[in-house]
Amino acid sequence: MDILGIDLAAKEYNPTGICYYYKKLECKILKRDIEILDLIEILRPKIIVIDAPLSMEKFPYRDSEKELLKRGFRPMPLTIKSIRELAERAIRLKKIFEEKYNSDVLETFPRAVEKILNINYNILKPFFRSKHLYDAWLCYLTGIFYKIGKYENIKGIILPKLYDKL
Repeated sequence: MDILGIDLAAKEYNPTGICYYYKKLECKILKRDIEILDLIEILRPKIIVIDAPLSMEKFPYRDSEKELLKRGFRPMPLTIKSIRELAERAIRLKKIFEEKYNSDVLETFPRAVEKILNINYNILKPFFRSKHLYDAWLCYLTGIFYKIGKYENIKGIILPKLYDKL
């Protein structure tokens, strides 16, 4: 299994969306870190794409988020308590994913992915039980673009790239 998309929740009692392909596209909700780690133990993905900050080097916005803001996207700042908690959880899990499973762990921003790929949640809503699953799917799609080399790295945030400069 190559790619796993994760829409990570800040707290373990909230739903985390997971998306991967294993004989068919699978989207599921998990909550606790141990559930996520158990799944990764089984799947051993090479690429894990997470909707969560994977660093906390600057407040309120990291350089990557400042660039997203310049491009018209609206990431939430690390000054929001739940976003800081999300980043702390994501950074802790990233370390395990990299050290124990040797996965490439990438950060993405699903709202930007949605706009770049011109995808509308309201149209696809019938295919997803929740927005968490939809966002995990967007993370998974970003992993596909990364794998085939059609991505842009915006100071640490990976986004799909549809066209090369002419």
